[in-house]
Amino acid sequence: MSAVNQQYNYRQLLSHHDRIRIPMIQRDYAQGRPSASQVREEFLAAIEEKLKLPADDPLLPMNLDFIYGSVSRHNEHSRFLPLDGQQRLTTLFLLHWYLAWNDGHLDVFSKLFVDGRQSRFAYSVRQSSTEFFDGLVGFVPDAEPHDLACLSDFVTNQSWYFRSWRLDPTIQSVLEMLDAIHARFKGSSDLFDRLIDQERPAITFQLLDLESFQLTDDLYIKMNARGKPLTPFETFKARYEQELKTQFAGETRPIGNQTFPIHEFVARRMDTAWLDLFWSKDHQSAAKVDENMFNVFRLVALITRVPSDESAAHDVVTLTATLPSYTVFYDRGWVDETFTRTLIPLLEFWASTGGGEPRTCLPSKDYLDERHVFDSIKEDARNLDSAETLLFMAYALFLREHEQETDADELDDWMRVIFNFVVNSNIERKERLPLGMSLILSLLPQSGQILDYLPEWSGADELTGNLKQQAREEMAKAHLMTSHDGWRPLILRAERHGYFRGQIRFLLEFCGVMQAVAESSPADWCDEIHTKHQKAFDDYLQKAEAMFNDKGLVATATHLWERALLAVGDYTIDIGSDNHSLLVNATSDQGSWKRLLRAFSGPEKTARKHLGVLLSRLASDRPFEEQLEEVIGGVEPGIEAWRLAIVSSPAAFDYGHRRIIRFSDDKIYLPKKTQMNGAHVELFTYCFYNNRLLTLQAAGALGPLVVGEYEAAIGREPEPFFVLSYREGKERGRIEVDVLGDRCRFACLKSTLAKMPRLKKTLDRVGAEVTLGDYWGVSVDRNQLEKTLKRLAKSLGDSRG
Repeated sequence: MSAVNQQYNYRQLLSHHDRIRIPMIQRDYAQGRPSASQVREEFLAAIEEKLKLPADDPLLPMNLDFIYGSVSRHNEHSRFLPLDGQQRLTTLFLLHWYLAWNDGHLDVFSKLFVDGRQSRFAYSVRQSSTEFFDGLVGFVPDAEPHDLACLSDFVTNQSWYFRSWRLDPTIQSVLEMLDAIHARFKGSSDLFDRLIDQERPAITFQLLDLESFQLTDDLYIKMNARGKPLTPFETFKARYEQELKTQFAGETRPIGNQTFPIHEFVARRMDTAWLDLFWSKDHQSAAKVDENMFNVFRLVALITRVPSDESAAHDVVTLTATLPSYTVFYDRGWVDETFTRTLIPLLEFWASTGGGEPRTCLPSKDYLDERHVFDSIKEDARNLDSAETLLFMAYALFLREHEQETDADELDDWMRVIFNFVVNSNIERKERLPLGMSLILSLLPQSGQILDYLPEWSGADELTGNLKQQAREEMAKAHLMTSHDGWRPLILRAERHGYFRGQIRFLLEFCGVMQAVAESSPADWCDEIHTKHQKAFDDYLQKAEAMFNDKGLVATATHLWERALLAVGDYTIDIGSDNHSLLVNATSDQGSWKRLLRAFSGPEKTARKHLGVLLSRLASDRPFEEQLEEVIGGVEPGIEAWRLAIVSSPAAFDYGHRRIIRFSDDKIYLPKKTQMNGAHVELFTYCFYNNRLLTLQAAGALGPLVVGEYEAAIGREPEPFFVLSYREGKERGRIEVDVLGDRCRFACLKSTLAKMPRLKKTLDRVGAEVTLGDYWGVSVDRNQLEKTLKRLAKSLGDSRG
């Protein structure tokens, strides 16, 4: 313990100890705060007064009272850790730097305050503060103090000054103090020598070393009421750095021309270049920046879990649905070596452009919008849906695997393949994230040459369902693209279609290429064979581009594409409960065009073959609508009645937004929604009503009969029907026409027919009598409906005459 009556100036303190370190438990530098302007000015004025006194003036030295703290030993170097005196030591340090510059003695200052490239005076409160002091002591200004109006602007415009340091309150206070020192001392001279004079010191303090006493954090807080507890994120970082010391013992990474142990490398980057990525002029607090950075930590923790581990499913839920605390990271073992080996390359890549803007590499946003993903993650890692999470995983792990040389084209090829898997294999659902993660990890070792690897990939046989089928497609496409240059532009053009989105197996099958690849290796094909297949592929692609836009099937006023396809064959998809779908565009719907396009087995693949037949019958050099009309008009004899009804009636596609057709025993309905407890119409009467009945009336072919509304049914008991009205004398009759199986029924209330004998007599002549409770009527063959109506209209018209 040093004698308490001995006085030191700063130079003598530095001869007594190798380093001065403001300990982590201390608060930030406060004398430079705007609120401390009066204290600051009074203190500087007192120092100025003493420095300008003659060296032998009896009023000297100016004693600043006790400065005391503990002493630690590190590599045989002593470090003085001030408990009391932090503010005075910081201000005096800044004054030494300024007066040395002002008097042209920065070389003397450097010998006194610099060891290697590090400042002998620094803060452990924040790594950014330490970085700043290191930068300041190594800074040789290219201007004179008297030429500068504002010193802080001059300092912050230097290349070594990080923009993120604006978030460090100590650094901001230092800049404020430098401006105050500049304002007071820029016209002075020869004061630096007075400040460091050991024989006749001008400014001194009494030093108390508690060298043999190890101060704990609790004792610091108790002894120094101004002590500042760390924020939760700062506590996390401190603990993380301790973990790194063990995990990466002996391993280093460079920053510029210097190398640092991994724990120190991470600490420095988190307070400088990495922090700069998350700083924004819109942020009002450092806490918000810490939160943004920790959001990245959360996502990196997610993508570095081992999907085969028993805890993987639970970890995925925790990291995607909640905001786990800092403590949970350690309790769950997420801060492991893999986490750090992924985090460092990712943040280093983003920060490599400098200036706080994240670096991007991909040539387009087709597979991943890098900037959008970065902005989404930093606000909240949960902003990414499951598909984006898997794509980000592929992206981050590629950067980890290829940190030394990140090739944009290789990354683009890798992201393209993973994108195709993710959006076309149902692995983007949250509960299937581990499956998607496993796929990415299995392909990751070959990520730098993914197209060369895929043609011989044996792992595809271990996959199932959609994932296996997409794998086979990716293998075939990779084989084609690596065998002949003509394939890449064609395949990429097809994949980038907004509705196909990487799933184009249907085109490869339509033109025969999938079969050809299965029979022989494209690498063995001659140019003529490649060109022939490319021409066929391009022909089908042109037709598919005409049929589908980014949203799905191209709409026409009379539903030409759907009707022509149905004329070729039954393309509907079974969606359960006796329901089939005439297909909609929404990709999430069971009965979507997307589902038809990606079908690979069973009835769905059979249904898709009809699409191939239709496209094969179209010529690319003629207007498609004209050709579709020809297909519809040339429907083959013997076509199922229900198909013919729909092909002939565009209105069938407009009833109900789900486009459902329901087969129920001997009846066929078009439900408004999915269940029969809602509104529904009967297929044949509805199509006949819209396609023929209204046309017959317009042509005057129905005589005295007047077409009324079509009445949809609700529930299972009543049947849908259309209405015909007829006037006999002063009486008006209502005929309801519905369908039961292969018969059409014409029914009227018995009470009505009692007043209209002519109508009853005429009905009795056109069909077989039926009685339905309060109704009486006749039934006729459904195929004779139009003929029966004309006969009925003629008879009623003749009887009137």
